[in-house]
Amino acid sequence: MERNMKEMRGSTSDIISNLPQSVKETILVCLPIQEAVRTSVLSKKLRCLRLRSCVFKSPPEVKGFSRLLELVLYEVVVTADILSSLISNCPLLENLSLKSSGSLDSLEINPPNLRFLCCEIHACSICLKNTARLETVFICLKDFMNVDVITQAETSKLVTLFGSLPVIEFLQLEYDTVRYMSAGGVPKRLPTSLNNLKTLKLFFVCFEKVNEISVILCLIRSSPNLEKITIVVRRSETADVIDHVLQLLEMQDWSDASSTETADVIDPVLELLEMKDWSGVSLNQLQVVQLGGLYGTQS
Repeated sequence: MERNMKEMRGSTSDIISNLPQSVKETILVCLPIQEAVRTSVLSKKLRCLRLRSCVFKSPPEVKGFSRLLELVLYEVVVTADILSSLISNCPLLENLSLKSSGSLDSLEINPPNLRFLCCEIHACSICLKNTARLETVFICLKDFMNVDVITQAETSKLVTLFGSLPVIEFLQLEYDTVRYMSAGGVPKRLPTSLNNLKTLKLFFVCFEKVNEISVILCLIRSSPNLEKITIVVRRSETADVIDHVLQLLEMQDWSDASSTETADVIDPVLELLEMKDWSGVSLNQLQVVQLGGLYGTQS
């Protein structure tokens, strides 16, 4: 035993990394959060960090995790500065999941090797930079800044975000994220097509908001190889909107729709139904279209 200890002390490999995984997990669970984070200094192979229901304050001596591949924070209270610094100092990070209970003014995400992002946070804004390998994206922004401030954005949030996602294959946006994406104006198409995007899911979209419909149209026009589209309408706002759509479908001459009192609602929906002005987009790969949340309407 003594000989083995001497050999381990003389070895260039650290002791913690050589422990069985179950033993390392037991040790970390028993440690205070700051001490658990400090183990990254001693263990050259700590590659997955998962924290739940705690307050995270990074010790000054811990700048990041040079070998970390997966970071999961669930109901963790952390400031935007600490979180952004932590993420930026994990150069090998591939999987990032954030489900925060705290409120953030803004969040910047920039790991160059990131491939999977699940972000469900209370935040004013989110910025993706240097994420050219990101393939799967879930974004759910809740309780962001005042709508008037959002709409006054100088640059298009939609263009800024998707300019950092050239190889994205799966996209899911929830709650107020679509409204956030409409800030700063919505082009008919993105400057660069999302040629790899196969699945698009948009939840809790308001069909009464022209800008939100415009975001849907822009994403579909910019994704020629889509295979599946799922759109769920906000339940509390569905009845009036869908009734207008039903009336529209029953009209023999759809050209009169633009002259009704509901033109702001009907025009974007009409464009979605007719695929008007979609030159250059064939959607030949499209297999499934799902529209949900249609409650309180005639059958």
